[in-house]
Amino acid sequence: MRIAAATQGSKSAVLCLPISLVLVAFLAHIGRLSGRSLQVGDEGVAVRDKKGNQIGSIHWIELSLVPETYDVAELRVKRRDNRLQKAILVPMQRDEAVINRWSGSARFWEKHREIIRHMFAPITQALVEEAQIGSGQLVLDVATGPGEPTLTLAELVGPQGKISGVDPIPEMVAAARREASRLELRNVQFDIAFADHLPFPADTFDAVVSRFGVMFFPSPLDAVREMLRVLKPGQKLAFAVWHSAERNPFHYSLSRVVDRFVHSPPLEQDALDTFRFAARGKLLEILIQAGVTAPAERLLQFTIHAPMLVDAFWALRLEMSKAREQISVLSPEQLTELKRQALESISEFSTDRGISFPAEVLIISGAKPR
Repeated sequence: MRIAAATQGSKSAVLCLPISLVLVAFLAHIGRLSGRSLQVGDEGVAVRDKKGNQIGSIHWIELSLVPETYDVAELRVKRRDNRLQKAILVPMQRDEAVINRWSGSARFWEKHREIIRHMFAPITQALVEEAQIGSGQLVLDVATGPGEPTLTLAELVGPQGKISGVDPIPEMVAAARREASRLELRNVQFDIAFADHLPFPADTFDAVVSRFGVMFFPSPLDAVREMLRVLKPGQKLAFAVWHSAERNPFHYSLSRVVDRFVHSPPLEQDALDTFRFAARGKLLEILIQAGVTAPAERLLQFTIHAPMLVDAFWALRLEMSKAREQISVLSPEQLTELKRQALESISEFSTDRGISFPAEVLIISGAKPR
């Protein structure tokens, strides 16, 4: 049997089929759909506002994977045979601005997936070492985006193991599934899910990892606790987050130029941002609050290598980042000058083998108590 997870605003619903009952329960749940539309697709049902922006969705997931530990309320809907059909309502936090931004960039992350995999390979390896991932294991990758590092880890765990990747963005999950199908991988599974409500039973995985995801979790503490729930006792989870912006020209070579042309208001405290956990000890403290044992943090210094010309890298970074939206307000003349300055900035890191940036990332880990 299959069920659907529907999200709207600050709430989510997990609903049972048939589809007519899903829609009835969903409409009753969100209440005010005036001026909004439902778009049915293979991944589920998207809810869009008058401008076409996605503001909620129903996602299809397997009933057998819904954790029994959810604190839920039940909505009962009468079926044609007069038996009651349950709809499980699950609280869920969402930041719609972040969701919409990542939805819009999914096609670019899919387009550049191979170069992104290459650039971030040292981080993936660090997570493998920290979480002690090996052959035959069951591993969870949270906030997998278009499928990395899930797809890389699939080869490591081999046919006797399995990798599950989850992400809240339907477009990202669709891209991940396409690549897994192209590669004919049989030991990977991708699901649409938020980090603080994972569709897996307790004590399922031998390792849990998240590469550049936790910075965008509305409630990192709830997410870490949920990851611990699905982790087997004694096993490890590991996160990778960017260290300070000043130590990562991969970011500032473009962001500093954009800031000269576009005013960005100061970020609120603990805003969902790339460098949210750049300060040493900040994410580590959350893991400690969540109850991990053997909490650890280490600084990973490495080189981001992009075997491409400066112009090509400029296009890649623009499409990968929020700068794409930021510069949309500029005039053609301003865009021309911004690009000139950006190419000059990036050229400082150009070599005869492509673009090479020194980089710093924090690797934070802990184990589930036995």
